[in-house]
Amino acid sequence: MYLHGEDDPHGLRFTRRFLGVLCSIRQAKGWSVAELSEKSGVHHSVIRRAEKGERFPSIPVAFRIAQALQTPLSDLIKIAELNQDEVETP
Repeated sequence: MYLHGEDDPHGLRFTRRFLGVLCSIRQAKGWSVAELSEKSGVHHSVIRRAEKGERFPSIPVAFRIAQALQTPLSDLIKIAELNQDEVETP
């Protein structure tokens, strides 16, 4: 598990990749931030700031976003872990 590797002791790269995964899935569904906000019950400013990498959502908030995206949170984490060499944020 990559959450806290020696080259990323605070998990910042993982965090950026995770947020990038959320954004990519939202975009693949053709949803705006406002649509994801409505479907998840998470305020649009929280989603925008997360996608910009300004804030990491709490686990309950990430869970609500994952549910709205119809993707288990554990799958989103796995995708972020496996894509270590990819662009971290859109």
